[in-house]
Amino acid sequence: MDTEVFEESAMREEKQRLRRAQRDRRNGHHREYWLRVGRAITGRVARFLLGRPRLMVGVYNALPDEPVIAPLPHATAFPRVEGREIHFHECHQDRLRPGAFGIEEPPIGAPIVHPDVILVPGLAFAEDGSRLGRGQGFYDRYLATHETLSIGVVDEAGLLASVPREAHDARMDVIVTQDRVLDRKDTGI
Repeated sequence: MDTEVFEESAMREEKQRLRRAQRDRRNGHHREYWLRVGRAITGRVARFLLGRPRLMVGVYNALPDEPVIAPLPHATAFPRVEGREIHFHECHQDRLRPGAFGIEEPPIGAPIVHPDVILVPGLAFAEDGSRLGRGQGFYDRYLATHETLSIGVVDEAGLLASVPREAHDARMDVIVTQDRVLDRKDTGI
């Protein structure tokens, strides 16, 4: 086995190990925890975006082990899974319908938009902006082809010293937890 293949294999194994550990940690929290963390994160995101009311913000519908993001005072778009890609559609939350992976999505025909800012969930993040997602690569592929400010959202315990990162893994511009905002690129927004 050549070194590069071994390194790729070791990286995938490390990511899977960390995903299992983070899922176990996150599953130990009740829904009330994710609601409380989500409210704090929503407040920090709203303050971070203060003074920019015309932004289109891509948000997500939380899985049971993710921070629940409350409505923001901006136009919002939600992701819809289409094959191996996600596209953001302008849609009010009350129009969402069950979609891929049991997550509510915009209905077919909702207008596709390109948000100025996207809130990106993850199992874990590192202060350098590295993100550990669920392994499907949807957000990585989207961010590789769209100019947008990426804001990773995670509870404070999911902000780690380091996260394994491959070349195709997108780095976040900003990370927001219930306790702080890390603006790694000094975006000035």
